[in-house]
Amino acid sequence: MTTPVKDGGGVSTLISTTINPGDGGIVGSTCITDPSSGQKASVNASGQLEAAITFNGSVGTDYSVNKPTIPNVGANFAASGPYASYVLLQTVEASAVRKNIEVLNTSGAQIVVIRDDGVVSAGAQPTNASLIALAGGAGVGSQGGSWYSRSFRGRLQVYAPSAGAFVTIMQD
Repeated sequence: MTTPVKDGGGVSTLISTTINPGDGGIVGSTCITDPSSGQKASVNASGQLEAAITFNGSVGTDYSVNKPTIPNVGANFAASGPYASYVLLQTVEASAVRKNIEVLNTSGAQIVVIRDDGVVSAGAQPTNASLIALAGGAGVGSQGGSWYSRSFRGRLQVYAPSAGAFVTIMQD
């Protein structure tokens, strides 16, 4: 479908679009998607292009040094090393459309987040993986360390010293 829009200077332009009502648009607008680029933008009732809505992000590149042995996807940590016997609490799979993700440690102990590119399946060694240690709070339910990203699209695995650790994970 070809849609007439106006840029910020009022110049009319025709763009090829797929109309997705309510898909990221603002009240009183229609969200359009350019099928060639996947870019989304809001168009108001006057046909003016409001703003591009982008979901830029990546899985990142790991530059860690001297990191401990990382367990296979879906497995617990080994019985030795700095995170000896830490257990997997939750896996958040990779998502190309993730807008943001946040991990809050509300347990009384340190937790570890492993982020990787999400390419390999369970049981395989994660690729492009890094570890993020989040300090525990003063006790269960109190604020500990946190990690937040608006650009990471890979997989997260959250580990703790016990299966009962209280960790909040939110994704949009």
